[in-house]
Amino acid sequence: AAEQKARAAQTVFEVVASAESAVARAEFLQEVATQLRLPGPAVEQDFLAYTARLRRQTEARVAAQASAIPAAAPAAVVTETSAHTPEHHLLMLCLHFEELGKPLSHALPHGWIDTRHLAGLVLNRFLGEFEQDAWPGRDNLDALLESPEERTLVAGLLFEAPRVDDPFKVAQEGLRQLRARHLEPRLRQIELALATSGSDSDSDPISLLKERSELQRQLRQAVVLTPTV
Repeated sequence: AAEQKARAAQTVFEVVASAESAVARAEFLQEVATQLRLPGPAVEQDFLAYTARLRRQTEARVAAQASAIPAAAPAAVVTETSAHTPEHHLLMLCLHFEELGKPLSHALPHGWIDTRHLAGLVLNRFLGEFEQDAWPGRDNLDALLESPEERTLVAGLLFEAPRVDDPFKVAQEGLRQLRARHLEPRLRQIELALATSGSDSDSDPISLLKERSELQRQLRQAVVLTPTV
């Protein structure tokens, strides 16, 4: 019974942590203690341990993400030296499996594409052509390529045939990675704001909790690309 009460208290700590003031949090904790028939000091101690743990986890995630993000290049567009970005893989797939272009252009928001990199810049342009039903075909791309670097990139991708059994499945994974890259930084910002609620009077914990739930829902949603008829 004591263990069940402890678990029940843990489930409401998230809501308590979102309270705007220390007075409100104290009242919530007292209510939890009363409803669960637990000692008030014990509930307060567990809540402090919960918030400290949440803060450490959030700060660790933010620090890890920050260390993993390379410094922004001064140039507007970076010539890629690595083929490990989702944009690079999706561009290759669109060139070798042109039936992917149209559904991908509808499923992938342009804002998710990093156009600071060459592959992202070209992918964004190509998807715009697919979206407008103006794709000229992989053998007629000269008019869409604006620099020698772009021509070199596309020529190399056309030469490098991918070994893919299910291009739609591979493209779905690339789309999922782009979605996560776009949404997860905001999710971490919200978690950090919630973990330090009270220090920032401008934040609305209820709105942040709703936004976090929506972001989590989007991240859990399956990515599906459907071939066009």
